[in-house]
Amino acid sequence: MIGIRCGKLEDLPALRDFAEMHSLGLELQEFAQPEILDGEWRGLLHRYRQALAEFSGPISLHGPFVDLFSGSVDPRIAAVAMDRYRQSLEIAAELGAWLVNFHLNYNPLVDESSYRPRWLERQVGFWATLALEAQAMGIRIALENMWEPDPFLQVEVIQKVSHFHVGACLDNGAIPMEPVLSRLVRCLNRPMLILEMPSLAEIQESFPVLQRILQRMSWPQ
Repeated sequence: MIGIRCGKLEDLPALRDFAEMHSLGLELQEFAQPEILDGEWRGLLHRYRQALAEFSGPISLHGPFVDLFSGSVDPRIAAVAMDRYRQSLEIAAELGAWLVNFHLNYNPLVDESSYRPRWLERQVGFWATLALEAQAMGIRIALENMWEPDPFLQVEVIQKVSHFHVGACLDNGAIPMEPVLSRLVRCLNRPMLILEMPSLAEIQESFPVLQRILQRMSWPQ
């Protein structure tokens, strides 16, 4: 599935129409902001529901990520991330979203051989717990690339969690698209793709390019 980002409610009408025209999903990113999560998010959610009442495509949410570390060695820090992510699942359920995107927030600056395996171990425990809660709510979790040296850290976490409700979201602006997607397809069947361009004009320019790349993919049956 391909989705396009919507950063603010005021941008939604034009993006909604483009998504409807091309059978795309919408990723709502405004609920990732801490000032909204600690503010009147229910009022904002109501306005989104009104604006999306006639939208027939899939809706996803971008979860909070700034300064949140699900793989932290400090359990209290990881607990803060868990609390925020549970809040995202609650908002997604009320909005009727099918999926929430989260980041793993791997730190590529740590030059220590034990960091990656221990980080992976902590991530697996974290997401296995959240996956059960998401499943009970009928929501899926996608793990999206950002700071990782390559997106195959996602694959390792997803394969070790091994839960139907945990998959991948590929931010195609952060990686060399075609070779990475070819490998992800072999590992994870069909990852979700998000065009996280800042404006509709850039989405309109990028979408045909992504379509041509996808046409060259060999998808598993």
